[in-house]
Amino acid sequence: HTLDTVHRFLKLGLPEEIEAVKRDGPNEWIFPQASTIAFRFPARGSMPPVEITWYDGTENKPPRPKELEAGRKVESCGKIIHSKDLVFKGGTHSATLRIIPEAKMKDMVDSLPKDFGCNSDHSQNFMLACKGEDPAMSPFEYAGPLSEIIVLGDVALLHPGRTLLWDSKNMKITNDDAADKSLFMRRLAPRDDMNWC
Repeated sequence: HTLDTVHRFLKLGLPEEIEAVKRDGPNEWIFPQASTIAFRFPARGSMPPVEITWYDGTENKPPRPKELEAGRKVESCGKIIHSKDLVFKGGTHSATLRIIPEAKMKDMVDSLPKDFGCNSDHSQNFMLACKGEDPAMSPFEYAGPLSEIIVLGDVALLHPGRTLLWDSKNMKITNDDAADKSLFMRRLAPRDDMNWC
């Protein structure tokens, strides 16, 4: 949910490179106590390449943005987005993004969008989408690639210190056989024998 905002509005698609740059306290039974993963996405149309850095762990936080005023904190579960001209700070799920510093946001308030068109919560949206009254906020064609990104981050954690090159069309890590063999996802067609209620 934290990655959703950037993935949706920047039309990220899938990364070409994934790298676990930090991994504290891993073992074969649980995920690390802290991790940092870099996801590198290619240019998309007129949009330039993007690098997303994921920080996980209670003491593993991104660098404090210089634009954030003294006395304000970075949420332990949230996001900082650096664009060419602006820096945004937000929480997780559907928390509103805010421009930092706050004074800059106040200067721009009249030019900021007021409504993105998704006003129902998850449960309401699901019911309205089932009835054909509202488009699903997270349809499979969107949620599938977003989930793929997260799974690739998990695979990178199993192979730290290496930049894994991802061929999304062929669902293959092309530069590391061990990482490719540890890949625990493949696109599978739905089973014909599924017994739906």
